[in-house]
Amino acid sequence: KIDYQIQAAGGSAVPQLVSMVENKSRADLAWVQQEWLYRDALVDVSDIAEAVGKEQGGWYDEIKLLSVDNGKWKSVPQANIGQLMVYRKDWFDEAGIKQFPDTWDEFLEAGIKLKAKGHPFGMSMGHGFADNYSWLYPLLWSYGVTVMDKTGKKVALDTGETAKAVDFVRRLYKEACIEDCVGWLDPHNNKAFLTSQISCTNNAYSIMVSAKRDLPEMGKVIDHGLNPKGPTGQRYHSLVPVTHGVFAYGPDPQAAKDFLRWIMDPKQYRPWISSGDMYFAPYLHAFDKFPDWDIEPRVKPFQKVLETGKLTSWPAPANRAHGAVVNRWVVIDMFSKACTGAPTKSVIAEAVGQLKQIYGVA
Repeated sequence: KIDYQIQAAGGSAVPQLVSMVENKSRADLAWVQQEWLYRDALVDVSDIAEAVGKEQGGWYDEIKLLSVDNGKWKSVPQANIGQLMVYRKDWFDEAGIKQFPDTWDEFLEAGIKLKAKGHPFGMSMGHGFADNYSWLYPLLWSYGVTVMDKTGKKVALDTGETAKAVDFVRRLYKEACIEDCVGWLDPHNNKAFLTSQISCTNNAYSIMVSAKRDLPEMGKVIDHGLNPKGPTGQRYHSLVPVTHGVFAYGPDPQAAKDFLRWIMDPKQYRPWISSGDMYFAPYLHAFDKFPDWDIEPRVKPFQKVLETGKLTSWPAPANRAHGAVVNRWVVIDMFSKACTGAPTKSVIAEAVGQLKQIYGVA
């Protein structure tokens, strides 16, 4: 008998997983999130990950930066929960915006027009776990800025380009967004969109799924756009990974590993992915031409997230220090505090100070 835990992504999942590890209780095998917080409690699953990769086209390189630690696979990636811009195509068309904006400047221009027509954007900037990171980190990267350098030993945030990114977000908030989005958690933008308060947000395609089921007329006019390009000309997306981990403290880790190998076999894994209508996008190249990507054309853009997606730690290691940055919302607060009146220099200085303390660097 194997205790297999699947928990939805969100605010309660990570504390529950950490509590399970600390108390050595419940699951033998689980979907794990933020595994950098408890890698020592996970067994080496390199044999499974390497076999699955060989069998199914190889892994996307970026996910290895999360699942591989000191040369060993400590988790087997399940899939990515894609995050894109979700928007009301009918309202964009009415405002004369026939194509989703390709750059952040065009995005701002579109937002100003739509807010003037009573259809503001709603971009989450509160203490959530996906919908905030999935546009603010890509925006920062598109300005040529990363939080830490590649080694994770030097803070890279204190630059003039960071200031430009902060100033842009402040302007976007004031001129294009609904006022309360600065404090939104992950459910809030879904609710605002589905109640017609906003015309665009960054989210998984769960908004479209809900609309097609419960609000069919709205479901017909929802579409998805890629995150805009920044001044560097680059476009980025933030990965939201779900991976499988086997806990070392379980009564029979080998049995848990055997079960994991079974569920990752194409006979089980492919139907599982199909059942979710590609809400979960595998990090395996065998799925690049998976026919299910073409069933709903409006879902197809989520495939691009795998090509341009980065871990929130990028380019630094995904380690415990990065976990502290994420779970203290250091970067998110830098932007949200600027939107609510704090000067650009002070919010950047505060964030840099927190980063130096967390990473223990001068």
